[in-house]
Amino acid sequence: MKEKKFLFIFHKPLDQVDGQTRYIKELIDVISSTYTITIPSELFYSNSKWKNRNWILRTTLINLYLIKWIFVNRRSLTTKFDCCIVEDRYTLLPAFLIILLSKVKLISRLSDWGKRYVDSLGLKGTIPKYLVNVLDHIYAGFVLRYSFAVIVPSDYTYKLVREKFSGIILNFPFPYTPNILKETDKSNKTEINDHEHDIYCVLVANFNYRPNEDSAYFIVKELAQKIKKRDGRIKFLLVGMGSKEKFSEFDCENVLAIGVQDNLDEFYKQCHIGINPSQTVGGTSIKNIEYLTNGLLVVSTEEAAAGVIKSSHLFIEKREGFLELILDLANKIRSGKKITDEKETERIKKYYSKKEIKKNTLAILDEISKKTQ
Repeated sequence: MKEKKFLFIFHKPLDQVDGQTRYIKELIDVISSTYTITIPSELFYSNSKWKNRNWILRTTLINLYLIKWIFVNRRSLTTKFDCCIVEDRYTLLPAFLIILLSKVKLISRLSDWGKRYVDSLGLKGTIPKYLVNVLDHIYAGFVLRYSFAVIVPSDYTYKLVREKFSGIILNFPFPYTPNILKETDKSNKTEINDHEHDIYCVLVANFNYRPNEDSAYFIVKELAQKIKKRDGRIKFLLVGMGSKEKFSEFDCENVLAIGVQDNLDEFYKQCHIGINPSQTVGGTSIKNIEYLTNGLLVVSTEEAAAGVIKSSHLFIEKREGFLELILDLANKIRSGKKITDEKETERIKKYYSKKEIKKNTLAILDEISKKTQ
């Protein structure tokens, strides 16, 4: 029986710490349990000097490398691989080259279909924004014309894509696993409980990503200051890459920048409310999934909640409404009123269970593989 092989085209190093890369690693882990996967970009990034280069330079170099790799292997692509999974707009040229030089079927991954991706980049100036929007339109047209199948992160995105795309759509939600954003720093374990505060609100993120940085500034400069005047027992915690470097100067009675935590599951046991004030559209918010699967109440903007499973633990509000909502939830928690339900948390865990997602994913990939033979 012929071994089933997938080619995976990605532009980032897989050890980079961000939501997109974590999602891709989970996807690769599921697929590789049955299929053999070749990831050319990892050969490029095995030379560590390229990993920390300027983003534009690194993306340009990886595209040139992928184009060279595809051209060198052009005669064997069709016989070697059943399908090629392409991750986002930044590998558009290598993806087009695969279509041009082989008969390998294309599977495109989409996370922000129908949204203004340019808003997540924080670009300044009309020309850069215009160029990104042009790239988005080209990418959308490419996906619709050349993709045999697409991969989406949620039912929400599935419905948006289905309006335009008639092929196979694989819904691959971010799988719940303990320590979703686990880091390598084994020594950084912080006890946050003190005698002055009784409600802890947490924002977990990579704060080197502009929308997350903007969310943190909203908390430290606006939300935390206003809440302190009304309720001094509520404390805000900023956890993740870049939090100490960027926000330790704002540490005060009710704000603490903690940095990376080794075991987020254990850390969440000390918290009550997960917050996500992002106003930027994008893929499914991993932090919201993580909050919910760890039994926290979640206060989120509508933009950040797009694609996340509906739940009685998830409260969607505009930034202007965060203040009153958090104060209300804090009072209910203190009063002992039951506003979280273990059965609801278990339902959410089951929905995002890696076992269930893996089962459904492999069934659809098997269908795709049969149709490509």
